[in-house]
Amino acid sequence: MARLVGTLAHYKTWDVLDRLVEQFEARFRSDAVLLYLLSAARRQQGDNERAEQLLADARTLHPAGANPEAHKQVAERLRDLGMHEWAEQEFRAAIAAGGGNAISNAVLEAYWLLAYMLHDQQQHDEAAQVVGELIDRISQQNGRRPGSSRVFQARREYYLACAALERGDRAAQLEHLEKVLQHSSLDVDALIALYHYPNLDPSRRRKVKVRIAQAADQFRAEIRQAEANSLDFSRVIAVQHNQLAWLISNTEGDYHEALESSRRSLEIDPRNAGYLDTLARCYFALKDYDRAVKYQTWACQGEPHSGQMQRQLELFRRAQAKHRARSAADAS
Repeated sequence: MARLVGTLAHYKTWDVLDRLVEQFEARFRSDAVLLYLLSAARRQQGDNERAEQLLADARTLHPAGANPEAHKQVAERLRDLGMHEWAEQEFRAAIAAGGGNAISNAVLEAYWLLAYMLHDQQQHDEAAQVVGELIDRISQQNGRRPGSSRVFQARREYYLACAALERGDRAAQLEHLEKVLQHSSLDVDALIALYHYPNLDPSRRRKVKVRIAQAADQFRAEIRQAEANSLDFSRVIAVQHNQLAWLISNTEGDYHEALESSRRSLEIDPRNAGYLDTLARCYFALKDYDRAVKYQTWACQGEPHSGQMQRQLELFRRAQAKHRARSAADAS
């Protein structure tokens, strides 16, 4: 229904939209995402008064103090529809609905997903600030979860490193990346960023390569352990295969091993757009640009509003165009 409303608004078929709303009025009134979409459609139609009322209805459907899980679910759906501003508001509503110092799983996920969404949209400082707020909550919470703060500290430092890179402050980027590894020595994103850091002194570069090899070995060991376990750890296996493939394909190692690991993750979870994103990166590492573009396009179809995926697709398309131009020049 949500995508249908978006399509009708895109093509400005207002009479059809009006009939749809009339036919399914009860459903619209009980679904915050549909109210948000209808508000956007009415604004596009030029009816700002109705748009504001619908927006108010959407925001109050799950009032302050309601279960944060409801706000989080609405936020995730809005994010998937590319409505990032309203998704941010709903994520923050989930956080606020948690109240007090105790952090429920829904509140924790709202912090984490909001930070990643902001990072994906290249709002790195804002993402780091959200994780910082989470760290403050954890520090105030009685009976904090062992080790969780280190994971969050590492993520905060990584977002700060991305912000420094955006500003062109390479020294600050390096400082934050090193801090990531102090909190989480096998952090894949930090290792990839350090691997590609320009003019890194030879001693540091050797250490980075050692850490990359150690991280790859750790993923292999976790895969073997999960596969040997009698319980069903298919999701864990898929995640570790994807991590191994992503690390190697973005740095160095056996790119064919990375490709096989990526394929394995997709055998377990074939609809995962993030795993398709990794598969495309593996083909890119192997200089198979046509397949890289093909699978990255599929990944973007799965998550059309992912900034990271769209940026990677553009990178692959440029590489494909250059390769074709060189091939044409060589043929002539």
